[in-house]
Amino acid sequence: MRADKISCSGCISRLITSFILLASLLVLPKAQAAVGDIFTLDGLKYTVLTEEPASKTGTVSVQAESKEISGDIVIPALVINGEINYSTTLIPANAFRGCSNLANMEIPDSVAEIGNWAFFGCASLVNIHVAPGNPHYSSQGGVLFSQEGTVLLQYPQGKGGEYTIPEGVVSIGNFAFYNCTGLTSLILPKSMNVIGQNAFYKFKGLQKIHLPSTLEAIGEDAFFGCVNLQEIDIPDTVTSIGAGAFANCKSLEVLDIPSYVKTIGDSAFYRCEKLKFAYIPDSCIEAGAYMFKHCYALESVIIGAGIKEVQDGFFLGCGYIKEEYYQNNHGDSFFLNCGNLKEVYFLGDNPGITYDAFLVDEYRVSISTNAFVDVEGAHIANPEYFVDPIQNKTPTLYYLNDRLGWYSMSYDEALDEVRSSTYLDYTLNSCLNYAELKAKEGDFESDGGIIISYKGNSPVVVVPGVHNGVPVTEISENVFSGLAGVFVIILPETVTVIGERAFANCPHLKTVQFRGNAPEAPENIFEGDHCVVYHEKGATGWNSPWKGAGVLTVEWSTSGDFTYEITDNAVTITGYTGTS
Repeated sequence: MRADKISCSGCISRLITSFILLASLLVLPKAQAAVGDIFTLDGLKYTVLTEEPASKTGTVSVQAESKEISGDIVIPALVINGEINYSTTLIPANAFRGCSNLANMEIPDSVAEIGNWAFFGCASLVNIHVAPGNPHYSSQGGVLFSQEGTVLLQYPQGKGGEYTIPEGVVSIGNFAFYNCTGLTSLILPKSMNVIGQNAFYKFKGLQKIHLPSTLEAIGEDAFFGCVNLQEIDIPDTVTSIGAGAFANCKSLEVLDIPSYVKTIGDSAFYRCEKLKFAYIPDSCIEAGAYMFKHCYALESVIIGAGIKEVQDGFFLGCGYIKEEYYQNNHGDSFFLNCGNLKEVYFLGDNPGITYDAFLVDEYRVSISTNAFVDVEGAHIANPEYFVDPIQNKTPTLYYLNDRLGWYSMSYDEALDEVRSSTYLDYTLNSCLNYAELKAKEGDFESDGGIIISYKGNSPVVVVPGVHNGVPVTEISENVFSGLAGVFVIILPETVTVIGERAFANCPHLKTVQFRGNAPEAPENIFEGDHCVVYHEKGATGWNSPWKGAGVLTVEWSTSGDFTYEITDNAVTITGYTGTS
């Protein structure tokens, strides 16, 4: 009996102890959120990043609780949940994405990182303010910058009018001006030397922009989708244009590529649908594939001597055939479907253009698919692929006779190349539009070997070495002055004197090629121009600058110094007869 009482008493004692322990646990402070847990406060959602229970401190990220958040948002530097004081250190990627009614954003000094696309699609956002003392970020005039003010990170999408980027800014962050429909004009500072990747991506409000004379490079997709950009003046200091840099700039009508550009990336001018003229300078040694793809209005192009190899689809789709047709049926081709392209001027050696560069189908000639031979009713055979009839649309290729690798294939030779085709009786003549680029004597007026006037309209002007039977030795004053349509002028080695303002105030003049020694000339022959002088290696009297223009030395190949054979559309040099 006593044992039973002791046993019962022990049970009761253990129960009391357990109860006391449980009660003590219930009165302890409430356990706080673990790392990764989420809590909300005043329309903002916080995610725990770190936590120190002993000191009752931690860090959190912050983002919108929903896209319905609106008005003015003040992100607190410190937020309390339970008994833990959390510091707000991160605004993560996409944090306020699509919050279209957000107007003003206050960022505390505690924020150390702002993720990509944090304010993407905030169409009403007009002001981003960063608290003074933030060691990582700053703001000026409602625009978000890096702490030192050298990188413009985010321009509020709803902020309109005109904007001048402050001096001291050297670069622009990715998507910084994305879809800024209200901002119409932008001036960049002289401190900027690089426009970064995606800097003005889909900056739909942009109509014009002034680029500084210090700029050296334009990054990939820098102006991609600036659909209202109508004009842009690229300074001569730019040497690199990235892939897709001006792609989908559908309102761009005029684009002057500067005279010192060395590289242009793939699809740089893709779907510039209003662009009618393009110039690639002699300085450019690399121009990517699909450069002018779907530039439907493109009519004339000048390709400088620096381009040694053509890339796929350079002018693909500069015409009327629907894209799905040649994507589904054909490989790449340099001039594939160039319905509007009228003329291409090549200033260097043949970079790989063959007789079939313009053609479409597998055998390069077919009644049902060839868009360029003059076949009546060709568009009827495949009506689902054609927007408009295309007949005899092949552009003319102009080449210089002292450049290597150019030739015109006869009709019979062309037929030999397509013996496997069923449709041998259809002419290829319209697909073989090669023409030597040479001086047109009728465009000039001379007096005793002095050129006194020019009345032509070609973008590439070749001055004759002999006119009216007399060697040309002098270009008189003002002969080319004020001509807006001239891009390249080529002077013979016989010219020894050039008159006052001979080439002055030609707004698009990019290159003047001299084949001989430096002529006698006054200082104002290039007055008001932004051109580059090229001269033959070994010529004398040249220095840089020369009469205010930059000077580059080149070594043009001379096809007359070589013997070569043409087989299977390839040029093989078999001998050298020159003395250089």
